[in-house]
Amino acid sequence: MTSTVFDLVGKYAIEKGLPWTFRYAGPAKTPVDLTGSSARLEIFDSLNGQLIASPSSGAGEIALGGAAGTVFVSLLGSVSAVWTATHLRYRFIFTDAQGVDRIFLRGRLGLVDDA
Repeated sequence: MTSTVFDLVGKYAIEKGLPWTFRYAGPAKTPVDLTGSSARLEIFDSLNGQLIASPSSGAGEIALGGAAGTVFVSLLGSVSAVWTATHLRYRFIFTDAQGVDRIFLRGRLGLVDDA
């Protein structure tokens, strides 16, 4: 599994204070078997590197689709409602059955604040 840059901006951006979901089914080629894996999404301020959120499969915020290789992320609006950072980045990290961490996706994360 190699790391891919995928910016979550535009239609993938988080609207501050609203629930956010992201579905990823992988490329049209052979899916990655995620059976026995866990995942976490590290969201951090790119200006100072501070981690501001880390939803995970262990907390039920990320659902993995096993052999199908699908991923579903769901964040409550209350999570992003308190964010003050404006330059966000993320890392989507999988931990395999042997306990090895691998960064799968990474990039910019858009935050829309209409206030």
